[in-house]
Amino acid sequence: MKKNMLSVLTLALLGGLIPAQAKGLEIYQAHNIDIIQAQDIEIVQAEEVKPVTPQKNKPSTVPSKSNSVDYAFRTFILWVPGTSYSFDNYAAGTRTLYTSTGTLPKSALTVNKDGTYVWNSAWDGKIIKGKWKNNNNGTISLLKGQEGKTWTLSKGGGKYEDIFLMDGSIWYSGKTVTLKKGKVPKK
Repeated sequence: MKKNMLSVLTLALLGGLIPAQAKGLEIYQAHNIDIIQAQDIEIVQAEEVKPVTPQKNKPSTVPSKSNSVDYAFRTFILWVPGTSYSFDNYAAGTRTLYTSTGTLPKSALTVNKDGTYVWNSAWDGKIIKGKWKNNNNGTISLLKGQEGKTWTLSKGGGKYEDIFLMDGSIWYSGKTVTLKKGKVPKK
């Protein structure tokens, strides 16, 4: 093959097929080409994926062990806790961190044993009177609550909140309002 290729080039040079400017060029031949043999690829075993324990101040979708909803029959102050999350844009190679400071306690919720509730909503400034139903898993649903949505009330898990009130993606934390005997709450 080398001889044939060399002969073709020589004929091309002599025969005038190559432009005059290229006729003075030397023909180079490659030397010492190393052939590299593929090596075995090391297979790495993935580590076991372990579940992450949710933070104590974040609502859990796991119902309490008890089906009792007695914890809910009182008045609570409500607030939106602060949170942060990040968004990765792989196309741009960026990560954006979003942070929310939450809200101060502004709303109040009273849940009555008779199947009713009163929600003084800071969201839209309305006083919502509605009914609740027992979900038989330690939670209750506030029917036609704030924004006309059904909200799930569950027992809180930490020292900072007594309840969580969720509509799926938004939640409130709630703390029991305690009044000393003979004291009237300030307006």
